[in-house]
Amino acid sequence: MTPDGYDRPVYCTVFLDEAFSNTAETVSRRVLRVFRELHIHVNLITPYKNLNLARESARSLLIAERDQENHDSHLCEVTWEEIDRRMGEEKEKKLSDEAADLGIELEKLT
Repeated sequence: MTPDGYDRPVYCTVFLDEAFSNTAETVSRRVLRVFRELHIHVNLITPYKNLNLARESARSLLIAERDQENHDSHLCEVTWEEIDRRMGEEKEKKLSDEAADLGIELEKLT
């Protein structure tokens, strides 16, 4: 991986497309740590379920979203705070929907 006379690889970027979808988290963390120690810039292409791994390795996020009705897609740069807000809203909606299915009405706390 490293040419003669170099102490690290001469290339700097690796793209990992769903590389950790079927891998134990400890193994994934170890792989990401190796990339960091080799000063390799990692681009993780991963579903939301693996965002915790990205949080430990990424300073910024680009989210690709697709409108299934119109078949349009777009990229947006988001912060970790925005991700936390979005995921909180999704969790709240899911809980609200489950409660409604059980005939339970929830009130928002202010």
